[in-house]
Amino acid sequence: MKRVLVLIIILSLMLAVSCTTGNSSPIAIIKTSAITEYQTTKSATTMVTKTSTAAVNNSTPTSSDQEIPLQGQPLTIDSNRMDFIDNYVEKTPASVTTSVSILVNYLITPAQNDIERARAIYSWVAHNISYDYNAYLTHSYGDTSASGVLQSRSSVCEGYSSLFEALAKDAGLDVVTIDGWGKGIGYAVGDQISGSTNHAWNAVKINGSWYLIDSTWGAGYIDQSHFVQEFCDGYFLTPPETFIIDHFPKTSSWQLLKQPMSQSEFAQLPLTYSGFFQYRLGFTGTYQPVTDANGEISVSLAAPDNVVLIARLYQGTLEMAQTCTFTQRVEQRYQIKAVVPNAGNYVLRVYAKNRSDTGNYWGAIDFSILANAASAYSRGFPATFDVFSIGNVTLYSPMIGNLVPGTIQNFDLVVPGTDDVEVVIGNLWQKLSENNSRFSGQINVTVGTIHVCAKYPGNQNFSVLLEYSSP
Repeated sequence: MKRVLVLIIILSLMLAVSCTTGNSSPIAIIKTSAITEYQTTKSATTMVTKTSTAAVNNSTPTSSDQEIPLQGQPLTIDSNRMDFIDNYVEKTPASVTTSVSILVNYLITPAQNDIERARAIYSWVAHNISYDYNAYLTHSYGDTSASGVLQSRSSVCEGYSSLFEALAKDAGLDVVTIDGWGKGIGYAVGDQISGSTNHAWNAVKINGSWYLIDSTWGAGYIDQSHFVQEFCDGYFLTPPETFIIDHFPKTSSWQLLKQPMSQSEFAQLPLTYSGFFQYRLGFTGTYQPVTDANGEISVSLAAPDNVVLIARLYQGTLEMAQTCTFTQRVEQRYQIKAVVPNAGNYVLRVYAKNRSDTGNYWGAIDFSILANAASAYSRGFPATFDVFSIGNVTLYSPMIGNLVPGTIQNFDLVVPGTDDVEVVIGNLWQKLSENNSRFSGQINVTVGTIHVCAKYPGNQNFSVLLEYSSP
């Protein structure tokens, strides 16, 4: 008799290191299916929330409103060159950090274009300036001038942006500091922005157009009242349609959008975490989830090929059953679906990680959901294991997680990289037919737990992709 071996790895709840946006990145601790004894215990997502670097600035930074800034076309950024620049910057000797001009002369030495010059400056500032959390708490910001921050190596967002601007100008770049509002500590979806601006960031001109940079949020995060320096490149030349999610400039033209957003529209945007920027996610439609007539919530996100997404549904701090959500890749985007068990307020949270990583998923984005009634799609979705996402599996049917005993179900899914997919009910194994990595077959459903399993080359055992129930 065949046996399925499933590895259930429960990761520790230690705080992991992450870059951050204005809000922290909750961590998803996911049970992973791979190769060990057959088990059916499903995963419960645990999140650990860190307090992030707040963006605080009650004074007015210098910004240029003398021109209508032009939005640039998406830039082609050579990741190998960025890594080279970052590695060079990490070796910056202390002897060249005594003044802006001496430091710039060193930083831009290997740079071949304005992108690389801007990257060298962003990398040095984010790696070497600590966020002054005490100044944030006391509103006593100290010397936030470029020379003052270079000497103290600590500041709030005004100091970060001042130093970046001074270094960039000395490097021959056109650069401005932009003041506005950022979604920082304590912000919740729907909160209206008001009062004095609370954040500052930069824009740099490359090839005649402007691009956005935030070295403060690229520098690290606050963990239990302590700043943790952790470089994040997600805020370097961030696309404006992504940047606007948590940055609202005082001057609307600096949104760099063809159709600027209003403050009320900005307040209703989803709440992003570091994973959204670090993993270069994007929207393929509207910023808001779409609800159909049956109460099924649908979201579509663009993601690079090397990025894997999962989603979980929360009501307050309570995590709903995993079968309330379903996530899968369809070409260059992820389809994320959710159903709510009852009326009320919910948060649909999306997590991300690199496909090659064996560790945690990191929080990427929260969608706020107000449900007037329970979803008509009451039987939920099948539960997925990590191999499902990492293996780029696409499920067509059945999409219902709770199957009725005595019915015949058509199983239909694409599983790249294998020629053997089987449905397991108790001790009964039923092989699906294969045609160009698409597996299908008619299965008579009986009472019990149902697993869809795949055998990959090089593995003697099967890995669980999906789990259904049939009470």
